Amino acid sequence: MLKLYDTVKIKATGELASIVEIDDNGGKDVPIYLVELHNKPKNAPVTDVVKWLESSDIEKAE
Repeated sequence: MLKLYDTVKIKATGELASIVEIDDNGGKDVPIYLVELHNKPKNAPVTDVVKWLESSDIEKAE
């Protein structure tokens, strides 16, 4: 079970990120996760640093 502020790994890239928001439409939908990358390039646009991902796209970091 993933929870707020967990560190996760994005499966497609191997990048580490933290969960900063979880949206499940009040428990009606499967949750999606807003994650913020740990290694942010300088002057990177927000869309490159913060992303909405499904649980199948991420896994809890070890």
